[in-house]
Amino acid sequence: MMYAAIRIRGGVNDSEKARNRMKSLGLMKKNSAVILDETYKDVIRKLESFVAWGEINDEMLKKLKSRSDGNVFYLHPPKGGFKSVRHFHPEGNLGYCGKDINNLLERML
Repeated sequence: MMYAAIRIRGGVNDSEKARNRMKSLGLMKKNSAVILDETYKDVIRKLESFVAWGEINDEMLKKLKSRSDGNVFYLHPPKGGFKSVRHFHPEGNLGYCGKDINNLLERML
């Protein structure tokens, strides 16, 4: 199973651990996305305050791969904006989104 992680928050006041984790994943800028396999699941969980993540479907994976050859994708802000820069449940975009990550990625392409 493949996961997509999108950096939504973060900046100057991030902890050094969070910055190093995001750097190791390639999420250096806001609105950047990366495709990861299951081995990175624990790392993504530790970054839930900064990223939205979930299972990516094959169709969206093909769309992202057509934009870039690498593993890091620089996206636009989502059309219609974010719901809220809070945790996914009950109303935000941060944290684990499940299959809804595909809708967010579609709005950001």
